[in-house]
Amino acid sequence: MKKLFALGGMTVLLISTSASAQDVALHPYYQRQYLELGYAWGDDGDAFAGSLDMSIGIPFGGGFGQTEPGLGGSGTGFGLNLGARVFSFDGETEFTAFGGFEYTFDGGNRALLVGVPDAAIDDYTIRNPFMLNETLDYITGGLLFDSVTGIQQLFGEQYAYGLRYDAMGGFKNYGASLHFFDGGTTLTYGGLTPLGDELVISTGLEAIFDSGDTEIGGNVGFRYEPASIAGLGFGATAGFPVVTGREFVGQVDLDYDFSSGGRGLPFSVAASYLGGDGFSAFSVGSTYQITDALSASAAYGDFDGENLYSINLNLRPVYSQ
Repeated sequence: MKKLFALGGMTVLLISTSASAQDVALHPYYQRQYLELGYAWGDDGDAFAGSLDMSIGIPFGGGFGQTEPGLGGSGTGFGLNLGARVFSFDGETEFTAFGGFEYTFDGGNRALLVGVPDAAIDDYTIRNPFMLNETLDYITGGLLFDSVTGIQQLFGEQYAYGLRYDAMGGFKNYGASLHFFDGGTTLTYGGLTPLGDELVISTGLEAIFDSGDTEIGGNVGFRYEPASIAGLGFGATAGFPVVTGREFVGQVDLDYDFSSGGRGLPFSVAASYLGGDGFSAFSVGSTYQITDALSASAAYGDFDGENLYSINLNLRPVYSQ
């Protein structure tokens, strides 16, 4: 991997983060906003872990509110969209900020942002965070599926100026972003295509242009929630991402929400398998929904024979749809 996209001195498991698909898989625009605090332990020791991923929209002319990333309000008008991402594990903390000036139009269904945009591909990837833990996912599954653009902004501590465009509604929901790093340029695309009320297809593409060289990678996935079995969800994501040197990686998710179908039981269970060239990992866990916004999770993971356990609290904004 070229110097522009090196991860510096950060030590990671070679197996970012993407948001949970359990609650918002069929949502027209993928939400990845949360505050998480947790504790992990295993064969190699223990550590406190925490992460934050939030954005807010501030429309010009008054008003203030949390927004879905990339869409800065409703109606037509100019505003600011500001966000921050924090990762902390075993005493190491990384921080990045993103956002800029944003023009929202078409009833709030389309937005153009100019400034320091977040990578569009990462907002449209459908997969559960590994071990139901957003923080641990940064150093496990996320390092295989997250974009080089997003990883470089967080772990490489580079702020890339650029543009981002997002659109909701119709037969497809998608976003594209252009980023100008020192010494290189990246272009990302992500999209969600609903096929009926039960199935969503995701597609993602990232291109890196660095010193005359071009690298292109991407992924494709799906999320299926059959109406005949309320609460059941199944999904898979696979591809040849740039971050892995375009080596094949894949993840399969299976989960069940006991609160669906009128049962009213506020917990869910989930299992994930992650595999690629020369490695495999498995996790299983459960989430208890304390309130609409606050949840607690516990999980077990096996990384090529190494055991890992985690517990965490996760707070997410609740949006009215």
